[in-house]
Amino acid sequence: MTAARITSQADFPTDPPLAESRNTVIASTAISSEAVAIPLMTLDALMDTREIRMTNLFLQLGLPADEDAIARFFLDNQLPEEVPLAAAPIWNEGQRQFLREALKADDEWSLVVDALNESLHEDAVKARTAR
Repeated sequence: MTAARITSQADFPTDPPLAESRNTVIASTAISSEAVAIPLMTLDALMDTREIRMTNLFLQLGLPADEDAIARFFLDNQLPEEVPLAAAPIWNEGQRQFLREALKADDEWSLVVDALNESLHEDAVKARTAR
């Protein structure tokens, strides 16, 4: 592992495009004295400001994410009430793992995964409550 020496931009001569960016530091490593621009993480970059929606969840799961495809997926993949979302046979192992982790994390993804769960169990819940 090499140590990086970080200097402020004001102390390091740079070409104009780099000098204009306030969110950049210049670093040189022990292996090379060549300067490298490293973007600083801003607060916005540290916080994932993407809006988490069903379309994003479908994309994350590697599924078609247009409105019609999502509606078709819900219609074609209704689950019995006793089948937990992540245990459903419609998922591959990577998708199951993502769904389990999203539910455990109790973050923005978990809200959308809960909505996915409700949508996939909708027919079973309606059948039970109609009795």
